[in-house]
Amino acid sequence: MPIRKLRGDSRPLYAQTVDALYALIQDGTFQPGAPLPAAEVLAGQLGVSRSTLREAISYLEMDGLLLRRQGVGTYIASTPGVPVRGGLERMRSFRELAKMAGKQVETHERRVERTRAGEREAQALRVDVGAELVRVAVTEGIEGCRVAYLDSVVLPHLVDLETLGTAEGSLLDYLVDYTDAPLAFTRSQVYAIGADEGLATHLQVSVGRSLLHLAETMYTEGGQPVAMSLNYFVTDCFSFTINRRIERVSRRTLG
Repeated sequence: MPIRKLRGDSRPLYAQTVDALYALIQDGTFQPGAPLPAAEVLAGQLGVSRSTLREAISYLEMDGLLLRRQGVGTYIASTPGVPVRGGLERMRSFRELAKMAGKQVETHERRVERTRAGEREAQALRVDVGAELVRVAVTEGIEGCRVAYLDSVVLPHLVDLETLGTAEGSLLDYLVDYTDAPLAFTRSQVYAIGADEGLATHLQVSVGRSLLHLAETMYTEGGQPVAMSLNYFVTDCFSFTINRRIERVSRRTLG
């Protein structure tokens, strides 16, 4: 299968390259256990510099998708056994992360309904309190362990209720798989939270159990908010990794 050059968008080039490599792994162009093409060849095929390619490869190594063998080269990892980890610099659904790790996701609960914006939703999505929204709430697990409760709302014109009601997975899964919603980036907050009675019931944990809470608002390229998700994770089976670039700024230039 031919490799297409990056078409380009507003994101940093290394992030576009990461996504391009990830897609090539997912669609089977690069098979588990196979070596990556030589750096100069692959960089040319993608239309990026070798330094950009190296940076992208380092991210996928941290995600466990690539393995560097000293003196031999870089290989596609065999996915079974890879822990389920989420990289916060790229937005992926829980199901997608589980698939990358060779895990099968089980849906324990899924509810789709019309709802009205409360103060928090109205502020995040820039709508009036009481405005109509569509809510998707889903509890998902891996190997019998309830791992994630994903509670999301979206502007109603972006979804078809009939299709959404019969689809699998979270709102993000639906938006990616069934729509051309112009999602571009999110603004997110991550912190620990104690499970209240509702979360304890959904995730089958004790009240007060520490959960990882990821609250995020999804935006279009123009900065228009279109959806908000409140996600809760039991970290026994799931964890996030954070890849952060180091910017070298001389303290002398800061005064």
